Amino acid sequence: MKNRRVGTFTLGISLIVLGIALMISFFTDAFTVYEVIKFWPVFIIVFGIEVLVHAILNNEEKLRYDGLSIFLGIVLILSTFAMAGFDFILKYMQHYYPYSF
Repeated sequence: MKNRRVGTFTLGISLIVLGIALMISFFTDAFTVYEVIKFWPVFIIVFGIEVLVHAILNNEEKLRYDGLSIFLGIVLILSTFAMAGFDFILKYMQHYYPYSF
C-alpha cells in the first residue's frame, strides 16, 4: 500500500499566486497587500479540493497529509495578515501624521 501526501500541490499553488500578487502590489497601485488577504480562504478551498480528488481517484492508497505544507500555508496566511496590517499602519500614519516621516 502506497502513501500519498496531500497538501503539497496546494502549497505550491498558494506560493505562486501569493508571490505574484505581492509583486504586483509592490510595483503597481493595482491593489494593496490588504486586498490580497481577502483571498486567504482560497487556500482552504484548494486544499479541500485536493483531498477530495486524491480520495476519489486513489481508493486503495492511504492518504497522508503533508504536515509541513499545511504548516507553511498557515504561516503564509499569518504573514500576509501581518504585512497587510503593517501596510495599513503606514498609510494611517502618513494620513494623520504627515510630518512624522
